[in-house]
Amino acid sequence: VAARARRAVNAAKALPLPRGDENALWAAFKSAIDAVFAARDAARAAKDAQSSAEIKAREEIIERLAAAASSGTAAEIKRALAAADTGWRAAPEAAKPAQAKLDARYDAARTAAKRQIEALAQRVAQARFDDLDAAMMLCHERESASDAGRTLSAEEVAELHARWAA
Repeated sequence: VAARARRAVNAAKALPLPRGDENALWAAFKSAIDAVFAARDAARAAKDAQSSAEIKAREEIIERLAAAASSGTAAEIKRALAAADTGWRAAPEAAKPAQAKLDARYDAARTAAKRQIEALAQRVAQARFDDLDAAMMLCHERESASDAGRTLSAEEVAELHARWAA
């Protein structure tokens, strides 16, 4: 190939064209080559833009899920999980290297959301136990006074009722 190119260059030097004709041929060649490269660059830019949009759509799903998990109630987090699952399945897949990273981030966000739901449920259960314990203590106070033969004053009864209501 290199030998053929050298022969072509030597043949071109042996048969010089008038400067105007040579410039016109060069301009036509350059514009054709520039058009090929411009089309290639435009195709690459379009593919990059599509890939970027696919990645951005999936990143938004992950961000919404993470935001709900960090500040929502259990019901809100469950709704966010369902919406994220639906959106994740509907979103177009990104390029292979990016998709693997996005899948890992999505799985981590789902795991964090599920753990937050469990933590909130544990807090609710603990609050119920604490309330029951407090109610039992109030009953014990009332029964202790009765067992001791002591009558509670109106203020003590009102205070016990207020604590019970709380």
